[in-house]
Amino acid sequence: MIDQQYLDSLRRVVGDTLVVAPGLLARARDTVTVAPTPIRAVGDVLNFVATHWIGAFGSLLSAVLGALFASWDGRARRHHSALVRLQRRFNEDLNRLSDSRVHIAGFIERSQRGVIHWSWPTPIDIDVAAYDDLVNLRLINILMSHYALVEKVNHDVGNLKSGYDQMTDALLRGDISRDVFTNNAQYMAQQMKMVDAALAHLQDETKNLLSIVRVMATKDLPPMARLTLSLIRTRMPQTEEIARERERLDGEIAAIMKASAAEIEKLKESSSER
Repeated sequence: MIDQQYLDSLRRVVGDTLVVAPGLLARARDTVTVAPTPIRAVGDVLNFVATHWIGAFGSLLSAVLGALFASWDGRARRHHSALVRLQRRFNEDLNRLSDSRVHIAGFIERSQRGVIHWSWPTPIDIDVAAYDDLVNLRLINILMSHYALVEKVNHDVGNLKSGYDQMTDALLRGDISRDVFTNNAQYMAQQMKMVDAALAHLQDETKNLLSIVRVMATKDLPPMARLTLSLIRTRMPQTEEIARERERLDGEIAAIMKASAAEIEKLKESSSER
């Protein structure tokens, strides 16, 4: 049965004309609209965040961490490359310093006799780029102090050579006597003894620096380089293997020389027949 009071309330809303199917009205009266609870609303929000925002945040975090690692690895590579470059530089410097001291000894000996000397110390190059590539501040300070002395010695040698060249030209032109040349050359020889002492100090410093960078180059490997080297298997060949390969190499060289000699003889014969 439809409640009369319920029908009256409907008529007040839609007017007196109302045709209602009893079953439909009963279902409409029994339908209850339930408002969402706070717990269910929070769950929907969390589910939305988990679906959309966490994935985006993860992608952003991965990109940031990847960029940071790439920057860190790149800086480590620059540092290690500078150490390797300095190893090569210091080895070359040791050879130049040794040769320069031999030239100075010859200059001093010849200057005592008033003989013109043509060989001079070779200037030492300065690797300024290492300052920007290295990350170890203590090594940078040691390197700057070392290169300050190198620059001073290069400057002193350049001044002495310029004066000696002018004096030699004056002697050859006849503008000064042999005695004047000898006296000035002997004075320069005394100055060159001071340069030689500075070169000896530079030799010792260079050996210390070479030892430092060799140790650091072994320890300060970039992360990816350390991983790569750990995966590479290499070994030095045995003495017997080297001997066999050397014998094979000597044989190949001898065969090439023999073939070249035979080819030369053929060319000589053909040219003589003409």
